Amino acid sequence: AISLLKAARRRLSYWAITDDQIRALENSGTVTKTMTIFAPSDGFVIEKHVEQGMRVAAGMDLYRLADLSSVWLYAHFYEHEGPWIRAGQEVVMDLPYNPGKEYRGTVDYVYPYLDKQTRDIKVRLVFPNPRLELKPNMYANVNLKIHMGDVVTVVKDDAVIRSGTRDMVFVALGDGKFEPRE
Repeated sequence: AISLLKAARRRLSYWAITDDQIRALENSGTVTKTMTIFAPSDGFVIEKHVEQGMRVAAGMDLYRLADLSSVWLYAHFYEHEGPWIRAGQEVVMDLPYNPGKEYRGTVDYVYPYLDKQTRDIKVRLVFPNPRLELKPNMYANVNLKIHMGDVVTVVKDDAVIRSGTRDMVFVALGDGKFEPRE
């Protein structure tokens, strides 16, 4: 009888039933039709697959919980922006319904493939969410800060004169004077 009792305790513990609940069952000596099952972690219920009185089976998903203290955001960047995106980069986000308020996060993961239909790169961003303002399935505007080097000269494409052998631009020196540069 003792080994049967040990086996019953072990089986209940496999189902994540707490020691206090097992002791309460032993002390009451009565069979109950229902029992509270505690989630293994804290969070918010974001999906519910059961109703009261419903029969559940082993391996069945009952609820889906999420810890929203930190949220992931999936962003899509153009193919030509891919070489400058790296894990750890700072990201600034704002929400369309609350313009002007910025949220700061980081690039967590850059997916190693390109979507063949949209020709974009999927990137996972992480944002702290201490006040739970960010909700699953929200849309956001994202700005990624890219460091392209210490000194970079930027010229509009239509300002370049292409001769076939050289690419030239004219730099304004002031007083109506210009200097050609390759």
